[in-house]
Amino acid sequence: MAILLGTETAVEDTSSPPPPSFVSYGSGPAAAHSIAGLVAKGLTKQNNYDRQGRLYASDAGLCQRKAVLGATSEGPSIDTASSMGYYALGNAIEELVMDGLFSQGALLFKQYRLPDVGLNLGGYIDGIIVLAGRIRVLEVKSCGKLPDYPKPHHAAQAYIYSAITGFPASLLYFSRTVAKLDGTLLMKEFNLEEHQEEKRKSIYRAVLASLAVKRRVVPDKPTHMDKEQACLDAFCPFTSICWHGAGVDTGWPFSSAAESLELANEAQVKTDELLSPVSLLDRRVGVLKHIQLHGNAKAKELLTDSDWTTLV
Repeated sequence: MAILLGTETAVEDTSSPPPPSFVSYGSGPAAAHSIAGLVAKGLTKQNNYDRQGRLYASDAGLCQRKAVLGATSEGPSIDTASSMGYYALGNAIEELVMDGLFSQGALLFKQYRLPDVGLNLGGYIDGIIVLAGRIRVLEVKSCGKLPDYPKPHHAAQAYIYSAITGFPASLLYFSRTVAKLDGTLLMKEFNLEEHQEEKRKSIYRAVLASLAVKRRVVPDKPTHMDKEQACLDAFCPFTSICWHGAGVDTGWPFSSAAESLELANEAQVKTDELLSPVSLLDRRVGVLKHIQLHGNAKAKELLTDSDWTTLV
């Protein structure tokens, strides 16, 4: 409370002070003159994307239709301020995790680019690590509340990385809350290797999406995406196409029943080839050779022995 000093006496001011002025972006004309408003406007950007048929593991493992539409749609796209914020936080958390693993001698390589397996499939593996003498691929996700089980679109992405590299996959969630009151970090890890059939389904969807792009058709929506909420949970921007009959940006036709059957059969054959022991071993050795040459000191030390069979 303030003390008002007059010329003759001191009087205590019992009135409440004015409330602080908080202005959130979008609350009115004053927002344009607030710090928050300027930040939000400055981070919001319109881009024109044209991926020219390039598929991404973050889409292809869960839904072949989303993967194809994302790879072939053209036109403006808005990066909102909130999405930019989440993206920046996610990158910072990923770096924090990698720094911790590196300091413990567990990190061999970070941001490993997916090798080409004939699917025109892009993606970067967050980290290749060694745990208890075995090499794994690691995908890191930031979240609010730690999930009780892996989110389907996150698991599918990690399965793609595992299927292509030939190494088992782990998924690590790191909460944006960071820690409990006692300082314990809020993290949860999932070992995905016990779910081999889910891995197969994920790479199969990626293969099917690649074949659909070559045929210039929009494939069927997978049967497991049987509710609109499942698409919303996966942050699919094409949800309205599947559930509300909106137009398709590519202008490509939906695959006919006959084409869908042909695509499915061809995808099964290609998936079998990719997951054969010979193919997996060949790709695994390719990854090991790459990180032996270009990985950190720990990777070079670990891979000096020519016999790498004990690392898997």
